[in-house]
Amino acid sequence: MNHPQKPAATTSWLDRFRRVSARNRAFPRHSCALRASLLLPEKALSLDGVVTELSRSGARYREASRYILDRRGSPVVIELPGVALAGVIVNVSPAGYGVRLDDVMDEDLLQGVLNRRDAFPGWREQGDAA
Repeated sequence: MNHPQKPAATTSWLDRFRRVSARNRAFPRHSCALRASLLLPEKALSLDGVVTELSRSGARYREASRYILDRRGSPVVIELPGVALAGVIVNVSPAGYGVRLDDVMDEDLLQGVLNRRDAFPGWREQGDAA
């Protein structure tokens, strides 16, 4: 007996979740690789790492260490070249810390930070000449 085959799943649940999450965001995220420090003022601690995503209202920060500790709820300051962004860690994953910024960043400031080529030497966006 020939049974009809179920259609193959074309998208995973994670892909569907990402699309829904992206639609619910107030501001679009921008992929980047910006050298930064994450300051935890309450613990007098500074962690070196990289901002991998940035928007007007948040950032994804990946510390340079092998392990990521659950620091959810901790107030932080992300120090980038020329700017310090205060916020709170709202998400922790293997990709890094999700930080909600205390204040919405001006679009011009966001573009200025994203366009700094000297922030992480050697970084090239897709399509840039090597």
